Amino acid sequence: MKVICTATSSKDFDLSDVKTVLVPNHQYDVEIGDEYLVMGIKVNWDSSCVYYLINVPGHDAAWYPYLLFEIVENNIPNEWDCCCYNSKTDFMEEVRFICGFKELCNPQFYYNLVLGEEEQRIYIKRKIELERYYLIKDS
Repeated sequence: MKVICTATSSKDFDLSDVKTVLVPNHQYDVEIGDEYLVMGIKVNWDSSCVYYLINVPGHDAAWYPYLLFEIVENNIPNEWDCCCYNSKTDFMEEVRFICGFKELCNPQFYYNLVLGEEEQRIYIKRKIELERYYLIKDS
């Protein structure tokens, strides 16, 4: 899946739905007009807001609210896994739904993604695979 950035701040967000924003007009490290590969999709228990896992150049992978983007390519690889959780205890009380490369759907991997060296290595490997998927698909 590919998205293009259409906003860089939370100034027009309904903060009762986008629970990850603690202050109005939060500025995100994305650039309007830039295209990003979506490495995962999730919905948390505390809202209906969809978040995309995106790697902005020069930054670690992070979850961004869908409200910042417009979808330009809606296909996802057949190899992606999707998981729905029946209760908050299934996924450490955060994630209700998650979809992405298979490791991302593992709770331990999910929570270690930012800090874990092995998780970062796998993330980069999966990102390269996704880039190749779109190169082949688009050619």
